[in-house]
Parts: sequence; C-alpha cells; structure tokens
Amino acid sequence: MTVGGTDDSHMAIGISSTELDNIFVIKTRTITATAPITIAGTTSADLSADRTIAIVPATTSVPGSMSAADKTKLDGLTTGGSVSIQIDQSGGTSDTYGVLAGSVNGSNKVYTVSLSKYVSGSLVVYLNGQLQTQGTGEDWVETTPASGTFTFAIAPPTGSQLTVRYQFAAATTGNADMLDGLHASAFALVGSIPAATGVILSDQLLGADAPTIDFTSIPSTYNHLKIVFVGRSTEATTWNYAFGRFNNDSGNNYYNQYATLTGDGASSNVEGLAQDKGRVGNVPAGSATAGHAGTSEILIPFYKDTTFKKTLQFYSFAGQKLTSGGPKVSHGGFLWNDATAISRVTLVLASGNYLEGTHAILYGYL
Repeated sequence: MTVGGTDDSHMAIGISSTELDNIFVIKTRTITATAPITIAGTTSADLSADRTIAIVPATTSVPGSMSAADKTKLDGLTTGGSVSIQIDQSGGTSDTYGVLAGSVNGSNKVYTVSLSKYVSGSLVVYLNGQLQTQGTGEDWVETTPASGTFTFAIAPPTGSQLTVRYQFAAATTGNADMLDGLHASAFALVGSIPAATGVILSDQLLGADAPTIDFTSIPSTYNHLKIVFVGRSTEATTWNYAFGRFNNDSGNNYYNQYATLTGDGASSNVEGLAQDKGRVGNVPAGSATAGHAGTSEILIPFYKDTTFKKTLQFYSFAGQKLTSGGPKVSHGGFLWNDATAISRVTLVLASGNYLEGTHAILYGYL
C-alpha cells in the first residue's frame, strides 16, 4: 500500500487487487430455520451445502407426490382389488350365492343379507323373479344397511323365492367406478347394456296352476317393453286364448285386431271393439296333445310416454296336435284407450288357469 498527498486537504492511497482481497473476505453462512422446511412430508433445515430435493412417495396416511386419499384409491386399482357385489337367495344353499336370512312364512317381513351389511342405495330386491320397488309406501325399505337388514311392506307369501343383489363395501379399493368417490349408478348412463339388448325386469315360471301372470311395479327407466311367453291352459278344451291388461284396468277400453292362420287352410280376421282385455296369443288347452304349448312375443313400445294412447303388438304360434290343422299362427295387437304410463302388465286367459310350468319373461329396452 502507498500513501501520498498533494496538499493539506487531500491524500492519495494506492491499494493493489491482492491487498483488497485480503481486506474483504467473503464469508459462508448456513441458512437455518426456526421451524423445519417441509417438502412433501420430508424435513430438512440445513441448506449450507448442496442438497437434492426429493418428493417423497405418498402413502395412504402421509401425502407426498399425491394426496393420501388419492393414493388409497390408486392402490386399489393397481393391485386389482375386487368387485364388492354379492347375490343372496332365500332357502336352501348355493355353490356361489349367499343365503338370505329370514323365514318366508307369510308373516315375516324383515330379512338380513348374508354378509350382514350393504351399501345404502345399492340393494336390489326380487320377489319370485319380479323386481320390487324400494321406498316408503312401496314394496320394501332399507332398515339398517350397516346391519344388512331390509323390510317388506307386505310379508312375502310362504314358499316365495327372494333374491337380492347388493354392494357390501364402499369400494375405495378395486372398483374403478369409485376413483372419483361416486358409484357408476350416479351417472346418467345409457343403461349398462348395448341398446339392442334387453334387461330382464321379471322372470316368472309358474310353480302351480294360476289364472294370471302379473308384472307389477314396472320401472319407468326404459323406452320399450317386451314379453316372451310360453304356456298352456288347464281348460278342458282344445284351444284357449291369452290376453293382456294394463295397469289392472278391466274396463271396456281395449280395441283388438288380429289375423289367424292354420295349416288346413282355415283363416280368420277378427276385430274386437270396447273389450275388457286385449288379445296377445293362442295357447293349447287341456284336451290338446300332451306337452304342446303356445308361444308369444309381445311388444309394448314407448310404454312410459303419455302423449298417445297405448298400443301393443304380438306374434304367436301354437300347435295343439301333430296333424293338419294343429299349428296355428296369429299376428295382431290392440289399442288401450288410455295414454297413462304403463306400470303393470297382467296376462290373463279367456277362462281357466295357466298350467304349471308356463313361463313369461318381461324385458326392458332402451
């Protein structure tokens, strides 16, 4: 360093760069925090040296690269999980179904599912193959889902067959429809089926002779109904005739038109006005050859709409003997003089009973 001056008020100082470096020394400081610095669940307070910041993997209890809740759901999907759906039936045992608890004796109304719990809103109940309507004032209500109980409004008759389907876990693992916390049924899906496929709403196989086959509490969630039928009558004659009624209406509100052909060349074209039921097919009766039955395919389009009077069309085939004149084909339909949405369809006969073993299935179509 050199020091010099030119007058009393000024002084010159010469400092080399090396000497300046010795005077001003850069100090290293450790940055600390009174509270730990937290990054995705991991703490580190010392940043005085090079650090690698790592985002810790999430667990089901500690968040990290995602929330703990999302980690729980994702674990269920990636490990496969299981679909938490169970089917139970009353009476007997099954290789795969559970046994529904509760006596079917005409007086008991309360039943318990085999797994002793179900998710509220997931329980579906069938009585003798017919879907039952849930809710206060309807066929049944949920009693205590956490205990697996539900209660019928009217006790099922002795010997009835009960079938239930339900979800027994609020699937946070294994069910892809629960990733967002909602069941798939929460969405307005176009059914769970292709549009050309029918959903069975009720399957009725007569275990004893009966005067009617009754489809009640039909849901309004489809566009069309179809009934596929095979049966025979007990009446002591060769032929009997099947008819239909809507919403239990037995008034003179049915207007029929149908044509019938037989193998011996006979034919008929029948109009029936203001009838108390509508024709839906032909059935062999008690005097026909044993084992012969009649079949019908019955279509009820736009059954829930309320703009137009309701119509039905059918195609029927039956054979009451193996000789000429035995087979009979009918095609026709009827108009019901009412635009009310249909919630019930009843199959009746001109007289007598349907024979045990008669079978009818109601389908819903989108």
